[in-house]
Amino acid sequence: LEFRDGRAVVHKLSAADARRRRFSRTYMSVVGALALAAIFVYAYDQSIGLPQAERAEPVARLPEAQLPPIAENAFAVLPFLNLDGSSETQIFANGLVDDVITQLSRVPGLRVASRGDAFTLAPNSASQDVRDRLRVAMYLEGSVEMAADKLRVTVQMIDSENGFHVLARKFDRTREDFFDIRDEITSLTVANVRVALPPGLRSSSLKVIEDPSLDAYVLYRQGIEAFRQPTSIDTLASALGWFDGALAVDPEYAAALAGKCAVYVDGYGETNDASYIGNAEAACSAALALNPNLEMVHAALGRLYMTTGQWQDAETAYQAALAIDPSSVESLTGLGTIYARQKRLDEAEASLRKAVDIHPGDYRAYNRLGTFLFQSGRFEEAVEQYQYVVGLEPGDMNGYGNLGGAYTILGNFPAAASAYQKALEIEPTKSTYSNLGLMHYYLGDMDAAIENLNNAIELQPNDYLAKSNLGDALWIAGRSDEAKREFEKAERLIEAALKVNPNDPFSMMDLAWVRAMLDKHESARDLMDRSRRLAPDDPYAYYYDGMIFLRAGDKEAALDALETAIDKGYSRQMLAAEPHLEALHGDPRFSEIVHAE
Repeated sequence: LEFRDGRAVVHKLSAADARRRRFSRTYMSVVGALALAAIFVYAYDQSIGLPQAERAEPVARLPEAQLPPIAENAFAVLPFLNLDGSSETQIFANGLVDDVITQLSRVPGLRVASRGDAFTLAPNSASQDVRDRLRVAMYLEGSVEMAADKLRVTVQMIDSENGFHVLARKFDRTREDFFDIRDEITSLTVANVRVALPPGLRSSSLKVIEDPSLDAYVLYRQGIEAFRQPTSIDTLASALGWFDGALAVDPEYAAALAGKCAVYVDGYGETNDASYIGNAEAACSAALALNPNLEMVHAALGRLYMTTGQWQDAETAYQAALAIDPSSVESLTGLGTIYARQKRLDEAEASLRKAVDIHPGDYRAYNRLGTFLFQSGRFEEAVEQYQYVVGLEPGDMNGYGNLGGAYTILGNFPAAASAYQKALEIEPTKSTYSNLGLMHYYLGDMDAAIENLNNAIELQPNDYLAKSNLGDALWIAGRSDEAKREFEKAERLIEAALKVNPNDPFSMMDLAWVRAMLDKHESARDLMDRSRRLAPDDPYAYYYDGMIFLRAGDKEAALDALETAIDKGYSRQMLAAEPHLEALHGDPRFSEIVHAE
């Protein structure tokens, strides 16, 4: 989440879109605390007005992060330890864990931590660490060792509350018995967890893919490992090469075709190359023709259709995925995103809450639910979800940024500043410096605001919005000559941006404010009139209008505009804290505007 003084825009973007996007004056970016290559691709932009929030009492520091409760029948499979250290053993160890997680996820009533969450922990982690991070009652750990054609697998099921072993088994078999070992581990686990299988459902029916030859499987697993690396042209090409190798051994290996489908979907998000769309659809169709029960293919199609704006097709694809695997977090959160966009808010919330219920240790799912609540104006509830995010993943910079954003809208600027400071300690970024500078600006500490905004500009020198914000802080600090220089720099950069997109109302607002601060009042008024015609329902157009009227000395027109801004959804807390409006603080009408219930 990034804020800049006055405007908040919530957006979810593919990696390619995020690089191209030019943001408006104040924005909040929810990149879903995601490693996009490993998780989900979002592809929509939405500007929102901010619903009115209850005034919160400021606190001096960030409250302690909270953890969600332990869910009933919540289970995890940790990464298995590679005892001999060979790369081949690692392939089998990772494949064994992935396959067992996939099969257990199909057991009704069993909540299974995702592979991505489980692999944030090391093999044989302490039981309390597992309980705190994954919020599961029990978990499976194990080890794999290979020597020539011999394979030894050891597994233990452990109660996370006390660390006691529920069961332990050792399997000494040949390499060719790998799939049998996997199925036995699944059956053993199902028999010992506190879940009753529905009549007629056997653990053997949890498999969704027929087993290939072991040689094809090893090539396929290497494709999976390449695909899980940070997304780039090279890693995508490597994954495709491995999947093609698996298909050369077994042309009807549906899982390898599904892997190609997923690679092409993510490849489109990375490159914006339209040829990836056709390749993705061809690979997905071929996979489904061989096996229609491949949840990952339907989910990948859902991502593809969302990326290309085909919302109805995306909804159909995600529903097909959930019909196969009702616990698919990607499909549940994808549907939540689609429903929210379509204003089907009850359905959106239900889908997002089901995702966190099924995977109580998935901090990304809590982040998406928090963002939905934020967009719905339920800021205190959003804070609770973001607290879960940072409680589960204390190293998540975006989680602290989102938490700071929610506190900002609630008017709790000290807590927001503390959240942004935590984000900076994890990873210094331009956005976080800018946010922290804004909090100090609202809190009246202009020296700290100037320092942080300068840090933001150092990281992104051509960011005209940071320069404009720095000009504001310098002006309030009484350093008018320095402020004028920053406004002049911002003016030149915004003019260049408007040459690219002459009808961008938000850049017009930015330029109008900068010119008002440079005493170019006639030009500022013309720009504001044009921007309001282009964005008549945007609350920030009226916020800027009020600021510019006051700058020009028209107090009554300023109050009229600010009242309209509040009526259209602008934050009362942020309006009350704006230093440029200090001249109105003794005015009864302004007091009524910012304090009215």
